[in-house]
Amino acid sequence: MKIVQLDGIPKGVGIEGDKDLLLKKGIEVSIPDIDGAPTTAAGEVQDPLRKKRYDITFVGIDGEEVKTRVKLGRKIWFDGTKVNK
Repeated sequence: MKIVQLDGIPKGVGIEGDKDLLLKKGIEVSIPDIDGAPTTAAGEVQDPLRKKRYDITFVGIDGEEVKTRVKLGRKIWFDGTKVNK
């Protein structure tokens, strides 16, 4: 699991009134460029987010599937120095 702050607001999360709930609470996104298998070095899991920009998909306002591109601002938290077995 990883938590990052984006450089800007992605398309499809809403920015006004009740529709900005996704923005306030955060959402889980899929990143097709990352296959899900962890990269390890010397037995430790490496950070999978090596680029600054990624295409993402998520369920947006009114259940709409959104595809957009985001730029990572800062990395806040990464849980995964060891592979769970």
